[in-house]
Amino acid sequence: MLKSVGFNTVVLDVKPIVGRTIYPSSLTEQLVSWKGISMPKGFDPVKVFRSETTRLGLSFLVSMNAFSEGHSYAWRDKDLPGTQFGSPGWGYDHPELQTVVYSSKQEGEKFQLSSKNQSQVPLMMNPHQPAVQERVLAFVREIVTKYQPDGLLFDDRFRYHGLDADFSQFTRGEFQKHLKQSVKWPDDVFAWTYPTAATVGIRPGRFFDDWLTWRADTLAQFTARVRKEIQRANPPTQFGIYAGSWYGDYAKYGSNYASTALQAGFPFLTRSYQKTGYANNLDILMTGCYYKVGTMYEAMGLDKPIGQTVEAAGDVSNRVARDQCWTYAGIQMVNFTNDLPGFASSLQAAAATTQGVMIFDYSHSFEKFLPTIRRAFSRPAIAPHTINGLLQLVRAKRQSWDKKGFKERAFPILEGAPGTGF
Repeated sequence: MLKSVGFNTVVLDVKPIVGRTIYPSSLTEQLVSWKGISMPKGFDPVKVFRSETTRLGLSFLVSMNAFSEGHSYAWRDKDLPGTQFGSPGWGYDHPELQTVVYSSKQEGEKFQLSSKNQSQVPLMMNPHQPAVQERVLAFVREIVTKYQPDGLLFDDRFRYHGLDADFSQFTRGEFQKHLKQSVKWPDDVFAWTYPTAATVGIRPGRFFDDWLTWRADTLAQFTARVRKEIQRANPPTQFGIYAGSWYGDYAKYGSNYASTALQAGFPFLTRSYQKTGYANNLDILMTGCYYKVGTMYEAMGLDKPIGQTVEAAGDVSNRVARDQCWTYAGIQMVNFTNDLPGFASSLQAAAATTQGVMIFDYSHSFEKFLPTIRRAFSRPAIAPHTINGLLQLVRAKRQSWDKKGFKERAFPILEGAPGTGF
């Protein structure tokens, strides 16, 4: 069906946030049942997808959650008989590797630093821990070697828990090594403040900018390691990530998916932070442009923020990458269940501002959207990531323009909604 309505690429999530894989793995237990839906143990859906996409001439990408190794609902229900979630995940067996959260909730006069303060559904691990990084690399090697997909993507869990992580004593030691001096923990990074009873703010410490940059550099260096692992295992396999589209929100998550040459007015984008961009280590950047309004023109007519549109989100995403990788704007179908014209407008906005459209996801009442998708994709298109050598040509052209001193139009800091596509 997907090919018949115009899609040219399929992305399959093979390692969800619980940390188990949908394929038989030597590294973890296979996920064969979830919320009452099951498949035979030992059955390999990834092998089937690889075979069928090849037969149909579709590009096949696999997606995995890098730094998530558990599901909070599964942990909550772990002692219930017949739980619908199964094992909570590898991360719960390794509390020493979980991320430590600096809680903004006061306990008397003492702030809490604990892995138990995690507030998100995925159980986030500490990206600074060598054992955590090695586990991710092991999955990368296994998946790329076993299935030789056209591309491997990290889902949005290629990040930290938030600005509040990681505040473990291990990370403190590593940060002090980086600075070559001791750190008052955590105040030299930042302190929570309470301007009113209902709001929480932060007071940056003397190493706040160093902290943001060091965390981002950790992930940037890791993308380079991942790329090398993929090239060793299967050189044709491409590498990419999925992230939220509002780049201004991502300094707190430590994931700087921009070009190292990005020039923009974000307050965190110091010269040091700028160097942590890792777009040049990617082939593909998919961003969640998960807004309910397609264009800025429509937003003005509705008296809604123009930055919270698919058009603005796609434009920012594309400008951030700055021709170092292909940028594909993501649309969330469920946002348009009762607004098919809005869905059509959003598809057009995504295609106009980036090099492709990612639609999330197949399980969201897909049949209802088929007529619109058929019209939008009626003209066959070739995914740019499938054209050998094209990205290198685009990068070279950008480099040529930079050397000649060509100036880009002003960067559009059109403020989006925090957490969009998160």
